[in-house]
Amino acid sequence: MKQLPVFICVVLLCSIVPVSGADFGLILTQTPDLSLAGGEKSFTYRAKAVPWLSASPIENLNLYFSISLTGEFEKVFSEADRSGEWQNPLFEAARFSAAFKPAPTFFLEAGRVQWSDASCFIASGLFDGLNAAYIVNGFRFSAACLYTGLLHKESANIKINVADMVDYTDSETFFASRRVLGSLSFSTPPFGGFIDSVGLEALAQFDLNGRDSKTHTQYAVLKTSLSPIPKLSVSLAGVLGFLENSENDKPEISYAGEADAYWAINGALPGLISFGAAAASGGSGEVGAFTPVSTIDQGFVLTPDFSGLAKFSLAYTLRLIESLSIEVKGAYLFRTGKTIFSDPALDPSGGNALGSELLANVVFVPFPDLALQAKAGVFIPSTGNAFAGDAPVKARFSLSLALSF
Repeated sequence: MKQLPVFICVVLLCSIVPVSGADFGLILTQTPDLSLAGGEKSFTYRAKAVPWLSASPIENLNLYFSISLTGEFEKVFSEADRSGEWQNPLFEAARFSAAFKPAPTFFLEAGRVQWSDASCFIASGLFDGLNAAYIVNGFRFSAACLYTGLLHKESANIKINVADMVDYTDSETFFASRRVLGSLSFSTPPFGGFIDSVGLEALAQFDLNGRDSKTHTQYAVLKTSLSPIPKLSVSLAGVLGFLENSENDKPEISYAGEADAYWAINGALPGLISFGAAAASGGSGEVGAFTPVSTIDQGFVLTPDFSGLAKFSLAYTLRLIESLSIEVKGAYLFRTGKTIFSDPALDPSGGNALGSELLANVVFVPFPDLALQAKAGVFIPSTGNAFAGDAPVKARFSLSLALSF
């Protein structure tokens, strides 16, 4: 309820908007989730309601506001067989923004906005602040200034240092780590030939938490999109990271990179074959561990962070009909450092190969306002050498139903 004043202010603002310029709706999401690891089972059920309001009081200005109410039930099956528990419901202002586009070449958005860096693995999600873009002759210039300290910690998912992780697990802490993120980016129009675009971005993150030890990070991003032959598209991204800690004399240098290729298949059953490779330094030698701002899971069953990790994946997506698609994906994961990812089943003297993960994903959208998604995945530690020999196979099943009206 700490964000109730924001809700009241936005409602009062939208109450002066003419009814003809407003639209509203409700999104309901139900997600049961079952995880299996050897003899241990856990079940989670999450229900989420998101009412939203959109209005255009004047030309070229759009206001958007939504709140979310989330309830979660969790039960762990064990010998004690304790009854499940409902977590305290979470109420938060999910998104509120004002988007202004006075000309086709200029865009400005302020409020709680959806934002991601060019690489999509440094910072991604909702942030408070502003984002602007200017386009001239196909060249795009963008700038953003964002703050995280008013977000709920589960929504922001920021775990840059040990103090962040302690706050994240503290049930008394509601807000995320207080940090400011600034970004300047530039991208080109197609060069002609097979180069679709080239982008550069500089990001800086500053620690505003009232702690004796502060952690600041900076990133330089280079990204390009290619179309070497028809039906084949390739995306390449590289990041050079710098981490400054008040306890260290000089910044730590790290790196991360990603390559994705997509091959479109036409015909009676159109589909898509995709290949992905990604790696992030793990703190070996003079190179430090890559530290993103947002923690983004890199798997469905096994969920390591994108730090001290390398992965390769191959997927095939088949669209049987316009409303139904099926994806089958396989991935193999490695450690690039042994101090980042932790799991009770890891072998202290094991190698770097974590193992393989298989995933099936079915998405059915029979109507524009109804979507169903079913996922089933399995992680096989015996295909690597990092886990103990008796480490159990892990499995996870998830079903999601989203209804909007």
